[in-house]
Amino acid sequence: YLLGSIAGFLSAVFIGFILQKYWAFRDHAPERLRAQFVAYILLALGNLAINTGIVYLLVDTFNTYYLLAQAIGAAVIAIGSFFIYRAVIFKPAQVNLLLRIPPEGNIPS
Repeated sequence: YLLGSIAGFLSAVFIGFILQKYWAFRDHAPERLRAQFVAYILLALGNLAINTGIVYLLVDTFNTYYLLAQAIGAAVIAIGSFFIYRAVIFKPAQVNLLLRIPPEGNIPS
């Protein structure tokens, strides 16, 4: 069951990245793929830690039903992640200073 959990998480990260990059944010720049994927994985791992903390806090401290706690944690993560995806990871057509990604076609020499 643990390997299944890991496989599910990795599958969700990979599929989520592809859908976010190409469908949600319509970013088709291949030269930015590697840096974006690394940033996406780091954010996913951070989100996993934050979600676990939220669920733990709500269930153990505030005696919240565990499914409700998970729903609250997922909502917080989804909203926060969207803004990070839009402003940093999949930021369109400008130099993204945080990831050091140049805009399409303007690769520095």
